[in-house]
Amino acid sequence: MPRRLTLAASLCLVAAVLLSAQLTVVFVSGKASFRTGLSAQWKTLETGQSIGALGFVRTGPGSSVELTRRDAYRLLVSSNSLLRLEAAMPSSRASSSPDHVTILTGKILSEVMPAGKGFQVRTQESLMGVRGTQFAVIAGSGGEALLAVKDGQVLSVDKDIPGAEPEPFIVPMGSKRQSGFGGTPQPPVRLDAGDEAYFDFAALDAMAAGKSPDTLYDHWKAGQDRLFADFTAADLEDRRLFELEEIDSLWRFLIKENAAWREAIDSFTRGK
Repeated sequence: MPRRLTLAASLCLVAAVLLSAQLTVVFVSGKASFRTGLSAQWKTLETGQSIGALGFVRTGPGSSVELTRRDAYRLLVSSNSLLRLEAAMPSSRASSSPDHVTILTGKILSEVMPAGKGFQVRTQESLMGVRGTQFAVIAGSGGEALLAVKDGQVLSVDKDIPGAEPEPFIVPMGSKRQSGFGGTPQPPVRLDAGDEAYFDFAALDAMAAGKSPDTLYDHWKAGQDRLFADFTAADLEDRRLFELEEIDSLWRFLIKENAAWREAIDSFTRGK
C-alpha cells in the first residue's frame, strides 16, 4: 500500500477510535455543563453535541441531562449533581480502568447494554459494577449512597471498614442497597412501596424508549430527603472537583491492592 494511503487509513482509524470514546448529549432540561479538566472552563451542554471521554458534568436545580455512548450505555443525570466521567479507549478496555462514572452528589440513572458490560458507578464509599442492567444511584454529599436495581443485577462493593472484611454484594432486580451510613456493610433488601417513584424508574423506561422523562423526583426539597438535608450550593462548587479526582484515584488504588475485590468485580462484570 502506498505510504499516503497508509497514513490516510491510520488517520481514519484514529478518528474512529476517538469518536467511539465520545459521549453524545441526547437532551438537556434546564442547565447542565461540562468541563474537560480541573484547569478548563465550564461549557454549557446542548442537545446533539458530543463531549470527550474524560471530564466533569454538573447540573443545576431542576435540571437534567442524558448522555449516551453509542450502544454501550445511557446515563440520565438528575438535578444538583456533580460527577466525573471516564470512558475507556477501545484499545484499553482490558485495563484496570473500565468506563465509569464517579458521583460526588446527586443522582444518576443508568441503562447498560451488553456492549457496555464492565461499566462502573463509583461514589465516595461504594463501587457498583454491572454487565447489562438498569439501575439508579443516589449519592449524598456526606458519603452516603443508595443503589436500586430495576432490571438485571449489580455487584456492589464498599470501601474497607476497620475490623471488617470487604464483602461484595450482588443486588438483584427489584432490590436496593445502602452504603456509607456507618456500621457494618448492609446487604440488599427488596424495594419498598413507593421506591419506584423515589428512584425514578419511569424515567428509565422513558430513556430506554428514546423519550425524555416528563419529571424527575426532587430529592432536594426541604425536609424531603435525609441524604440532602444539609445540601447547599457549595456542594457543586469547583473546589469539590478535586475531591472527585481523589475519590476516583482511591478506588483505583483499592481495586489494585485488593485481589479479592478485583477478581469478584472482573468475574461478575464479564459474566463468568
